[in-house]
Parts: sequence; structure tokens; C-alpha cells
Amino acid sequence: MVFNEERFWAREKARRARKAEKEEDLTDLIERKAEEAEYQAAEQDLKAAEEKRRKEKWAARREKAKGAWGTAKRAGGKVRRTTVAVAGAGAGLMTGLVVRGRAPKPKQPKGPTIKDRSGGKTPGSLKLLFWIAVILHVLYALFAPAQSPNFIFYAALIVYVPFTLIAILVLTRLEGFQPRNVYWCVGGSIFYICVPFFMNLFPNLPLFGSLTLLDLVGFFIVLFPFWPVFLAAKGEMPVLTVYVIGWFIFLLGLIFFQAGFEIGPAGLMGITQVSPEVPSAGEAFNFLAEEVRDIGEKIINAVTGFSEEVAERTGINYYTGMIDDNEEEPVGLYLENVRLVDRYAYEGYPVVIWADIRGKSFTDEINVMPTCYIDKKGYGEPEPKSFTILGEEHNTLSCTFYDLEKGHYYAKTSATFNFETWAYVTYTLVDIETKRALELQGKNVNYELDVEPLPKSVFTNGPVMLGMSSMVDQPIGIDVNYNTREPVLGVTIDNLWTHGKIERVDEFIIMVPDEFKLVNCDRWRQESGEQEVEREPSSSEDGIDIYSFKREELGDPRFTFQSVTCRLRINDPQALLSNAQKVQRTFVARVKYVYKLERGVGVNVRE
Repeated sequence: MVFNEERFWAREKARRARKAEKEEDLTDLIERKAEEAEYQAAEQDLKAAEEKRRKEKWAARREKAKGAWGTAKRAGGKVRRTTVAVAGAGAGLMTGLVVRGRAPKPKQPKGPTIKDRSGGKTPGSLKLLFWIAVILHVLYALFAPAQSPNFIFYAALIVYVPFTLIAILVLTRLEGFQPRNVYWCVGGSIFYICVPFFMNLFPNLPLFGSLTLLDLVGFFIVLFPFWPVFLAAKGEMPVLTVYVIGWFIFLLGLIFFQAGFEIGPAGLMGITQVSPEVPSAGEAFNFLAEEVRDIGEKIINAVTGFSEEVAERTGINYYTGMIDDNEEEPVGLYLENVRLVDRYAYEGYPVVIWADIRGKSFTDEINVMPTCYIDKKGYGEPEPKSFTILGEEHNTLSCTFYDLEKGHYYAKTSATFNFETWAYVTYTLVDIETKRALELQGKNVNYELDVEPLPKSVFTNGPVMLGMSSMVDQPIGIDVNYNTREPVLGVTIDNLWTHGKIERVDEFIIMVPDEFKLVNCDRWRQESGEQEVEREPSSSEDGIDIYSFKREELGDPRFTFQSVTCRLRINDPQALLSNAQKVQRTFVARVKYVYKLERGVGVNVRE
């Protein structure tokens, strides 16, 4: 092959030309990329500059509008426009705003708060002012209710006028002169000084029920104090949040506990024995103190009755019942509407408390013994000293206390009376072989024989529950041939009403058909301390054997429930059944007792 030098150099020249062309294209590409980057950077700078100019322009317009609004406001005029057009240039965009009619009030920009001016911390002067306000408010709530209107006015005037001036000076030093601060401070102090004064001139101006206007104003002054809340809000103190949450939890708990304790065991069984009444409202501080006191007493009673709840849940020696719904009206004694004759009492004058009593006897006459007691002093004089109720009657009792010194007291009015409660339960009995035969056939014994699965006890209305329902499966199978089965019969005595207690039990009896014997009662004890297996009935009447229990055998019902658990021994099972498919027998219990009702009311004694 002959080397062609001319062709070689022609090809080399063409290759070099192509390479130079590619290098030129790459250089052009790099230059274009650099130009694009410079263009984008310039465009971003332009947009940033335009955005900055737009913000400055809007800020200037806001300041101008703010100044115009302030000038118009001070002059007492009103700013009106028919059309407002606002245009802003930025990246070729325009925003138009046209408002027809009245122009809206321009929003004032929120300035730095006191906390911001102080480097994120509440100034010490504001904290000191806050705690002084808290102390003044507590003293106001404690002592003002027991004072005369003139004393309240002048004392509040002497205290809150200097405090208002100091508060205005402190706030002016911290954030400059602000008219709204002056309005708030002066208005709050006027409320503290003047409103209670005028309300005390008309203390019995009613709103609804027994609630008066003074009650409502005093309640809100004490519960929602203006000065502590205002100063805490100005200083952005965390204590404000704690205060609001704390009061919410406290009031919620107060409502919860009161509702829970007022329902009590009677409410749980669907019993509504006490008619609703509007509570007498007093000053908020005293009202809350009395409510806390009442809840504390109920919590103590609930703790002492904890064993009762455990026993009821586990079914151990606690027997329940239902109120007899055949009674048209509840029976017993009811102490209601405990109140003061006058809203305020004064030193050197007797304090008189009134209470309404309504009662309805069951069988025996009710003998009522009123008493009254006031803390820090002692007993008062009730009138009448005693009275009786036969049938349905209404009465009013009064209680007088003498020589009370200035201050706040808590008076309790009580009525002690005798009463009785009856209860019964019906057992259904069948031959054990009949029961087993039905079960072997896969049949439901209760459905086939139309028998309730558990016995139901019913007791008469009143302050005490006499329960006889036990966890006994019905129908009760009895052994006709060997008589080895002895069903349980139990009775529980328990207090129902939340505003009273059992003072003592005078008589407790269980009545059993003479086809049975009451045996192995857990309350029967011999002199040696061993359990007494069998005891003869105290008396018999019309085929009913009556078994009596001594007071010392029952224990003390003042603190918790008392139960009696016995066995029923069938004298002759065959004679009892008499070839019947099922038989029913009813067992009855009765308790006679002395019960004490108690209600309280707060008393303010002034000079």
C-alpha cells in the first residue's frame, strides 16, 4: 500500500478543524451558563430590592394612616373615604384594594410588651405590685363581709386610691404613658370601692330564689380579683395561667364532690327522698370555706365507710334492697331551708336562725328534739324544745345565740327523732330433684317455673336502708329426704341520708314463718364467747316466730353499716312443699332507731 501524504494531511486538518469547533462550542456553552447565572443573581437582587422598597412603602403608609387616625380621633372627627386605591409595584404585579362607604379602622401595630422591654423578664417592681395586690385582695375577702357599708367604703378608699396612683406610675415608667392603663386602673379601683358600698345599702335585693344582688357581686369580686389578674396579664406572668387553671379545677372538683356525695347510696338505688331547694348564698369566701368544710366531712365519712363499699362489691355480709314504690310520698323527717332572720348580725344582739321541718310518720308517733350549736361559742336555745308528729305535719323551729363577738361563725341546726324501717324478702323454694331434672333436660329452671334468679328485698322509705337481698340463687332447692340444705337469710342496717346519721338502734327483730328456724346467726354469742347455734324465738304470733337481737349484739351503726347473717332450718320439708311444684315464703325485718339530721349556715357578726 502506497502512503498518500496529501490525503493524510487533509484528514488531519479536518480532524483538527472538528476539534477546534467542539472547543469553541464548549466555550460558548460555558459563557452562556455564566451569563445565565449572572442574570439570575441580578434578577434575585432586583426582586429583593423591589420587596424591600414595597415593605418600606407599606410601612410608611401605615405610619401615615396611624398618624391620620390619631389626629382624627383626638379632634373627635370621623375619617370617611369613598374609594381607596392602593397599588404596589413588584415583579410586574399590582394589588388593588377598593373600599366603598366607611373606611375600616386601621389596625395599630402591636408594640413591645413590658416583658419585651425588660429583656424577656417581668420587672421586679411589677412583681412586687402584683403580690401587694394579692395580699390586699385576700384581706378584703376575709374582713370586708363582716363590716358595715361605711367601713368598707372608707377602708377601700384609703387603700385603693394610693395603690391606683402607684400602679399608674409604675406602668407609665415601664411602657410610657398609656391612657388605657389609666382607664383600667381607675375603673378597677372604683369597682372595688363603690360597688360593694352601694350593694350593702340594699343587701336583700333579690335576683332569684334566695340569691341576692350583693351575693352575686361579692362572689365575683372575691373569685375573680381585678388587680391581681390585671397586673399578671400586663407582666405576662405564668401565675395568671396557674390561677385560672387552679380555680377551674377547684370549682370543677367542688361540683363533682358535692354532686357525688349528695347522691349517696340512696341516689344510686334510684331514691329521691329530699326535695330540691335553692341553696342560701352568702359571700363568696365564706361560701367556699363552708363548701370545703362540708366536703371534708363527707370525705371522712366516705373513708370510714370504705369497708361498706368493699363489702357491697364482694357480696360479703352486705345485703341491699329497694324502696317501696307503692308509697305515695316519702316518710321520715326533713330539715330544710336553714336561714338567718337577718342577713347580718351585730355585737350585743341575739342571732336567730330559722329552719323548716316537715315530717310524715310511718306507724308510731315521731318525737323530735331540736338542738343547735355554733363554733367558737357553744350551744344555743332552740324553740320549741320538743314536739311530736303524727301523720303528715309541717313546722318551723328557731335557734337563738347570744353574746357573739365580731367575726364569722358556722352554726349547725339539728333535729333528733325516733323512727322505724320495715323490710321484707320473698324466697321461692322447690324440690332439689325437680330442679335437677329440669337442668338435665337442658331447660332453664327460672323460665320454666317463672322465678326471679335472685330474691328482691323491699324496705320502707326513710333515712335508713334495711336490706335483705342476698346472693342466693333462686329457686332454692331443698332436700326433702335428708333436709341438709339451710339457705342464708341476712339483714343489713345502713345510713342513707348524707345530712344525718343513726344515733342508736333501740330494737331489731327478724320475723320468720314457723315452718323455719333461725339458726347459726353470726351475732349470737354465748357467755363463753362461742357462737350460739340455735335460739328460741322471743315471741310467736299468727304462725310467725319473732327473733330479737340485743343492742350490744348489733354493734355501733353510727360509723358504718351493721349486718346480721343467719341460716334457715326447715322443720319439715315435705310438709312445706306439700307436693307443690314451688312454694314461696316471705321473711320480714324491722328496726327502730333514733336518727339525727343536721344542717348548717354561715353567720357574719359585725360591730
